[in-house]
Amino acid sequence: MICKKYIICVICFFLLNISNVFAHTGGTASDGCHKKSGDSFRHCHSSTPSPTQKKEIFSLSIKKLGNGLGTVKSDKLDLSLNYINCGDLCDGEFRANNFIQLTAEVEENSFFVGWDGECSQIGSYEKKCAVNMNKNQTIKAHYKKLFAANIVSTPPKFFINLDALNSYDSGSENLTYRWDLNDKFLEYGEKKEVVVDSIGGCFPKITLNIIDKQNKVEIFEKIFPVENCVWLEFLGLKEQYNVGDSINVDIKGSVNVGGFGAVDLWIAIKLPDDSLFFKKDTLLNSFSLKPNVFMANLETVDIAENIIDLNLDLSMKGEYTFFALFVDEGTNPLVDNVDLIKRSDIVSTKTIVN
Repeated sequence: MICKKYIICVICFFLLNISNVFAHTGGTASDGCHKKSGDSFRHCHSSTPSPTQKKEIFSLSIKKLGNGLGTVKSDKLDLSLNYINCGDLCDGEFRANNFIQLTAEVEENSFFVGWDGECSQIGSYEKKCAVNMNKNQTIKAHYKKLFAANIVSTPPKFFINLDALNSYDSGSENLTYRWDLNDKFLEYGEKKEVVVDSIGGCFPKITLNIIDKQNKVEIFEKIFPVENCVWLEFLGLKEQYNVGDSINVDIKGSVNVGGFGAVDLWIAIKLPDDSLFFKKDTLLNSFSLKPNVFMANLETVDIAENIIDLNLDLSMKGEYTFFALFVDEGTNPLVDNVDLIKRSDIVSTKTIVN
């Protein structure tokens, strides 16, 4: 019994001394708290400090390649630290595992070919790509110049030079090049010279259709003004009419002579008795026996006018010839030497009223 009491006393003495050691040395107790010497307060802290949470950042770099012009932009999202506008700003930093939408914008006379890098799986000519920012990335954007064309007016012919050598994948056997003039088929081939009688005006539209082996078609088109150009045609006139029919005729023309001197347009109808009626203004059926210019001082303009619309009676039987001609401004083709003043060939067409 005495032995047991002795052991209990020894244990109590030991625990009391351990407590005093912590109190005087500022040691830490098992509950994570300690008491500094001379301080009546206990100081507690977590035994495992929480690390600072930091989101990972990745860089995105855009490189533009090719001879065409354009700008690659990213959406301005709250996810981004900055954005892409390349252009000038071709590098950006973005938070990890977010998708950044890129858009390829194209300047005049250029077109967008496609992407390399993470966007390479997107089809040719697709201008948008979503990039997953799960690593540092470089995306390449390919631009090309639009096709080249040149039209030379040498009346009565027009010489058209077509060149797609700057187009996507020049020389590839997998691509077909089809050219259209004013939405009508013109020629096949990557580089061609074509001679035509008419171009449908002084501001023709040329279209290049690039067709790949999957028959996907990419279309590029442009208006090509022809310098020192005049063009005319009559529309709607039939070869013959019967008494009681209606006759409706339009004049369609085009002028682009800026810097080469303005022109006047004359229109006349030769009647069955060989007299001439001159179109005097843009009013319908307004003709005069007195020589008169129809439209004056023309430099750059498209012309589309209805010149005659009437019913034919018995007194109108016979042959009629319609004439149209561009001449130097202020001249008269009935008085002056036509060969010296004319700016176009005389356009003429006939009809008969039975």
